[in-house]
Amino acid sequence: MDAIVRGDGEEAVEELLPGEALDGITGLSFRRNGGIVHNPNRTPGHISDDLLPARHLRKESYQLGLEGVEAGILIDTVSSSRGCPFNCRFCSFSRNPWARSGSGRPVHRSPWSMSSPDPGPIVGFTDDLFTFDMDRVDRICDLILARGVRKKYVINARLEIAQRPEVLRKMEEAGFFMLMLGSNPPRTERLPP
Repeated sequence: MDAIVRGDGEEAVEELLPGEALDGITGLSFRRNGGIVHNPNRTPGHISDDLLPARHLRKESYQLGLEGVEAGILIDTVSSSRGCPFNCRFCSFSRNPWARSGSGRPVHRSPWSMSSPDPGPIVGFTDDLFTFDMDRVDRICDLILARGVRKKYVINARLEIAQRPEVLRKMEEAGFFMLMLGSNPPRTERLPP
């Protein structure tokens, strides 16, 4: 390996392709004269809303499986946002120096809402916290329902979503069936053994 990008790589790859000098690409670590050079970190920006996956170019299908056993169910993944505004003790996202405070694609430009030819009936969102803006989630559900997209969705969420039961009902109607929940309970005193 000659070089790696620390953090998000979209912008760094765009700079690498035309052959920009490695020293000028923030967030890049690379080999030079038997050592490793670490450029300064890239300042995170908003997630690009014009980078959409070209799923038709895939050579392999993504299938649901565990430890090498395929279930025969096609899956897909999408990214609608990056970052999480919370700093939970248990979560590795809070230890990521490149984590964003919550940057989402505009709802109307997002790939999950389109009736695309991708084969996966199950879509896993790679978002750190899909539900960081419940008004946005509400608009996403409206778009999925309006376009008649019939898929099942898996997301990361926090317990605060219970404060918006009307959006939770709409999420269920739109196909959100697996919510991986986290929360950051207040610190309590240890109970005696």
